[in-house]
Amino acid sequence: MHVYYFITPISTGPGFNPGCSYITFGAKHLISQADPGSLFLDVSILSYSKQEWSILLDQAHCLVFAGNPRYNPSNVHSYWDYDIWDHIKQAQSRGILTADLWGGSAYPLPLKPIDVMATDMLTYDRNKHTLAAQSQLDLVTTRDPCAQLITSTVRHDAQLFPCSSYWASSFLNIAPTHRPYNCVTLRYIEGQPSVVKSLHNLSQVLATEKRTFFLCHAGFEYWWAKTNLPEIRNIICIFDPISLLKFYSMCDKVISMRLHGSIPALSLGCNVINVATDSRCLAFDNFGCSSVPYTALDTLPNRLEFHRLSPPHRPDPKNFLTLFRQKIVSRLDDASG
Repeated sequence: MHVYYFITPISTGPGFNPGCSYITFGAKHLISQADPGSLFLDVSILSYSKQEWSILLDQAHCLVFAGNPRYNPSNVHSYWDYDIWDHIKQAQSRGILTADLWGGSAYPLPLKPIDVMATDMLTYDRNKHTLAAQSQLDLVTTRDPCAQLITSTVRHDAQLFPCSSYWASSFLNIAPTHRPYNCVTLRYIEGQPSVVKSLHNLSQVLATEKRTFFLCHAGFEYWWAKTNLPEIRNIICIFDPISLLKFYSMCDKVISMRLHGSIPALSLGCNVINVATDSRCLAFDNFGCSSVPYTALDTLPNRLEFHRLSPPHRPDPKNFLTLFRQKIVSRLDDASG
């Protein structure tokens, strides 16, 4: 039995976006297929805990860091970057295999050609630090072509795969039964309160067909929406990842500004419009779909073009499973054999 640790959220609450959990849930589903009988444990992505990491270092066989934008056009640390690479290096020194899976990019709109965005982000010291750490890992994969181009500057063996969040519903055994609702999903954009009104207008269009909710993944977005549109009534904040996924399973049409609302909804057979806020949208487009920039929200009611994946077009994880078995599982088997 191989013991895998995941750097991930380990608690829920209105102060944190539950979409991040879907990356880990999907990763666990896929890794359980690649390595049946494996054991999964978590270590917090939000802050360092000596107790958590001490147990991890003593018993883990493989440490998985999954999802989240790895590359930004900024040297400001992200919420997950609490000297995380130093802790990962410590795991490596103990002989623990390390994998950074489905990393992405977050370049602001308007998007530029992928090579231009990648070249720009390669100039930032924080991204250089990330790449230096990734160069020493046992396995690195990405979820969007911009992140793939950046990663390939130090990892010629890095591969691009559909985001693991697509398989979150499979890990949790959540499937649609009936679809009484539509929803629009908000994402906070600094200095752009007008998106609240624009998204609310879209919810009213969808409400002519079915009961439609104005959905927020996090508490601060809920209050941001209510502050900027006090008359809003059909608003709900669902911060628990399992409850949120069950809600999406009951939706027919979803217009989402959150990538990890759009992809899980797509996996559940919903009709989805992904509203792009930055280059994270390329992970959605990697499923053969296309995103709409949030700057075009006001024109959307005139051309609501939803995406839905029919069975022949659903992503096949076999290439990831093969790679993971080669790079990780076979080495763990050899070490324990």
